[in-house]
Amino acid sequence: MGAGEITPWWQLAGVVATMLVSGVPALLLCLVFERFGGLRASEQEELVGLDQARWGVSNFADDLEAVPVVEPQVRA
Repeated sequence: MGAGEITPWWQLAGVVATMLVSGVPALLLCLVFERFGGLRASEQEELVGLDQARWGVSNFADDLEAVPVVEPQVRA
């Protein structure tokens, strides 16, 4: 029994097929999340820090001196 030969064209077809099978659903999910605001944090959350804003914890390790979190002023 001989070994099958895979030509560069078949390899290229496999790469393209893999990109389509994984990339298209990922792109569609990103577009859906972007449309409904699931991929963005608010500007205030960015300024405070996502760890502090969403989970109420500081991202500082125990061996670091913690800096107090200052709430940003909201522009009117």
